[in-house]
Order: sequence, then C-alpha cells, then structure tokens
Amino acid sequence: MKYNYLVLLIFLLFAQNIPAQQSDEQAKIMISEQAKNEVLDSLLQKLNDYYVFPEVAVKVENRIRQYKKQGYYLKITDAKTFAETLTDQLLTITHDKHLRVYYNKEEANQPTSWEAEKEKAKNIQRFKVQKNFGFTKIDILEGNIGYMKIDSFFPVNDAAQTATAVINYLANTDALIIDLRANHGGEPEMVQFLASHFFDSDPVHLNDMYWREGSRTVQYWTLPYVPAKRYLNRPVYIIIDDKTFSAGEEFTYDLQALKRATVIGKTSAGGANPGDEVKIKGQFVAFIPNGKAINPLTKTNWEGTGVKPDIENSGKDVLRETHIIALQDLVKTTSDKKLKEYFQKNLDKIRTNANSAALK
Repeated sequence: MKYNYLVLLIFLLFAQNIPAQQSDEQAKIMISEQAKNEVLDSLLQKLNDYYVFPEVAVKVENRIRQYKKQGYYLKITDAKTFAETLTDQLLTITHDKHLRVYYNKEEANQPTSWEAEKEKAKNIQRFKVQKNFGFTKIDILEGNIGYMKIDSFFPVNDAAQTATAVINYLANTDALIIDLRANHGGEPEMVQFLASHFFDSDPVHLNDMYWREGSRTVQYWTLPYVPAKRYLNRPVYIIIDDKTFSAGEEFTYDLQALKRATVIGKTSAGGANPGDEVKIKGQFVAFIPNGKAINPLTKTNWEGTGVKPDIENSGKDVLRETHIIALQDLVKTTSDKKLKEYFQKNLDKIRTNANSAALK
C-alpha cells in the first residue's frame, strides 16, 4: 500500500462536483446477494490486513457479520446505497471519519489503458491548478493584517512555489490570519513545509506518524531551509470550523500545541488517521487508515474529538472578529506610540463599520 493522503482528498473534492445525473445512474446499478457477500468478505479481510487498529478491525468484523446474519443487507439492491450503508456503519462502529467505502463504476477493478491513465493524471493536475494548489485567497486587511485562505494541502512538489509566493507577499504584515475553514486535508509534507515558515532554522518537532505496516514511526520536524521569508515574532491566528479535516487539523493542532498560533472558530471534524485507497471485490473501493498521528507534546491527536479552538466563535462574522482580536493584541503589545495609534485607528474603523452593519 502507498501512504497517499491525497487519494481521499481528491475523492472528496471531486465528489462535490459530480453531477446529480451520474449519482442517479449509479443508484440504479443493481447488486446481487452473492456480490454483496463477496464485497463484505473482501472488505473485512482488507480491514484485518491494513487497518491501523487491528483490535478495532476484529470488532468491525464481528458487528458486520452480525448485521449480515440479521438480514440487514437483504433489502439493499443497488451498489451505491450498499457502499453508503457500509460507510455509515463503519463510522458508527469506529468513529473514524477517514474510513469509508464507495462504489466506483468507471474504474475500480477495471483494466485501464496508458492513454486513460494519462488523461486521468491530466485531469487531476488541471484540478490542482484550478484550485491554485490550495491557496484560494490572499489579502492584506486593514491595519496591515495578512490573510490567507487554504482549502487543501496539496503535495509540496505541486504547491511549494505558490506557497512561497503567498508567504513572501504577506511577509511584511504585522499579524497573520490563516483561514482553514472547510479545509479538506492533504499531505503531511505540505503541513511540514508551511509550518516551517513560522519557526526559525533550528528544527522543531511538529508531529509523528505511526504506520501499522512494519510498526514504524516517521517524525516530522520543521525544515532548516525554506525558500520564502520566515514569518517570525509576529502573531498568527488560525480560523477553523466543523468542516476542517485531516491535514488542515494537523497544521492547526501542531501550531496550537507549540503555542505558535491562536485558534479561533468551531471544533474541527476530527480525522487524524491517514491511509490509502484499497480495491475490494467488484467495483467497490475502500479508504482504509493504516496510520495515526502522534503529537510529540500531547502524546495523542485529534481523532474523534477534533481540534478545540482557543476562542470559540461559531458566528458568520468570525473573520471580522479574528481581525479585531489581532488588532486588539497588537494595540496591547506594541510599545511604539505611532504604531499603537495606527493599530487603534484601524481597530476603531472596523468596529464602527461592524456596528453600522449591525444597525441596518
């Protein structure tokens, strides 16, 4: 198995754009009792072989076989519903939000030509470009507060150049807001790359990944060299919500644990177990976590619990409120009189505009 975090990310992002007609078509694809039994047996075998928690895989097998014995699957006649049912059951049993089953009509267990693989790779690359490699918005807000919106953590080889340009553009701001709301996750190496810009060149231990295969642990430290200017000695604020997932949570959790960022918003989704796509019987595919994050400071992770914000804010104006907090902190900590007046002036302006908007 490859240790590819991007598989689930691409699947989730593409899934948002699948036409309703295609979903209806998939729903009409019938599945026989024999095929369902083969899928169940194959899925349970793959879980026992790969799932990061072997004891949980045994629990899953016992529960699924009990459902089968009780005739739970007899009324399910189409492939898509069967996959969705299994995904819901796996979540109920394990509370693992990475673990899922889906029906892949076009590709799963089907031989593909070199031309088809080339076209698929081309489409994925086009998709990455259209998403600007995860960096969907940058700005300099009033009071010289930097802002970057990151929707996903694409591979470093793809995203490093864009990330470097974004960080350099925001390098002269006095504080930085990183918006990770609805961030779908991605690659830990990109988390490592981006996080390295907020620490000096002395390596800092960010996170560990334990892999079931070989019972090995991979450490992630900040990089001694980064191509962009480092963003040091200035406050960083991260906005999250209940759709922030996986690598988006890892970045937040790491910087929060190291007290390098203040986290604002809603508790995140709670997915800390990375894995890979595994083909099972027929045209079904499972995403099975085969690793888990272990923070070197907390000795645990955010699986099932999510990342807890330092400042809870579930309102629609969370960005404006974070902007206000950033300026308030700068007013408190700045000793330079001219700068303090500058921050206060912009803070008053934002508050006045907010009050005016509330009265309308």
